[in-house]
Amino acid sequence: MKNKKWGVFLAVLLAFSLSACKPSEPAPADGATGSGSIPETPVQTAETEVVFPAYQEGREEYNAEIYDTAPFRAVLQLPEGWEVRLPDLKDRKQTPDNMFTPVDLYRGETFAGRIGFNQILCDVMEEVPDEEYYKVAYAVLRLGSVEYWDPYTPVKKTENGENAIVVVNYKDPDEKWARHSAAEIPELTTWGALAYDKQLGVSVALRFERGIYEEEAREIAESIRLEPQESAN
Repeated sequence: MKNKKWGVFLAVLLAFSLSACKPSEPAPADGATGSGSIPETPVQTAETEVVFPAYQEGREEYNAEIYDTAPFRAVLQLPEGWEVRLPDLKDRKQTPDNMFTPVDLYRGETFAGRIGFNQILCDVMEEVPDEEYYKVAYAVLRLGSVEYWDPYTPVKKTENGENAIVVVNYKDPDEKWARHSAAEIPELTTWGALAYDKQLGVSVALRFERGIYEEEAREIAESIRLEPQESAN
């Protein structure tokens, strides 16, 4: 019965996603450089890994199943000088529902973004065509009213999934209290990176702060590997 209900939900969600999503021209994110330009010198990178779930703060009865996800590793290449840091304890309890147990990315002492994880409903998505799979896997991200992740551009196919870059559209937080309605708040954009793995049943989402080059975001997205934690040497 549970799978049948999820099947109905999936069909409605996919239909809504197909009809409601914005045109998918890969418009450049103004938070990158406005033109997707490439840095003058090659970006040196270093392999970094994050184990998810990264912590248990933020766990509630409604999301306990997410926090019980079998530990897995997100391995990625970050530019030299970047590092991963756990957020302050007080901030770990404010986990958004679209990105669980997020950890922070820093470029030196400058906040550069965050990466978190979520589950994907593999058992009820078997009938979804591969080219449409991301629309359901990232539905919460893609269909947000204050922040939505679209357009989506695949950058690498993996054995059990796909990596992509995406434009993250969001309301200017500095204008939040200066306008009468959300519709009046100016919209900004930045880059994001996504990856999912059907076998593990998980996805990760990386949201960069404004200022990253499109090519940097693409290289990081291409580098992401999702592995079961027990495979670590």
